[in-house]
Amino acid sequence: MINTQEFTVRLQKIMEEYELSSSAFAEKIDVGRSSISHLVSGRNKPSLDIILKILDEFPQVEFDWLVRGKGNFEIGTETDEAPDFEPDETKMKKNTDVDELNAASRLSDLQSPDSKPTSPLNRTVSKIVFFYRDGSFDIFQNN
Repeated sequence: MINTQEFTVRLQKIMEEYELSSSAFAEKIDVGRSSISHLVSGRNKPSLDIILKILDEFPQVEFDWLVRGKGNFEIGTETDEAPDFEPDETKMKKNTDVDELNAASRLSDLQSPDSKPTSPLNRTVSKIVFFYRDGSFDIFQNN
């Protein structure tokens, strides 16, 4: 179960790091201002929809940190500049380019004369997350 008070502290840290008011944050993740106000005041627990919108809009925020407080959240460790918010199309283009480069690199690694290409079906699952309607979740990790 999500600890609402601790989630609120982490939510406020995100807004501080990105220098966003509650209203600007709500607009950024495309939810009503009252939704963020109710979260910050502790009146409501975060919905899965809001959690996913935060994670989609702020890729530096890790799921475990946001929901459970496990791990770290730090931005701007390389520069002191404010974070760069790119349009979604630019993000998609960059991600596609990176994915294509990674796939090409993995393919060239696999295609040495002594080895056979590995089927994608031979991959193993490392983590599964189940989200429940009551806002709770379970994480199963293959170690």
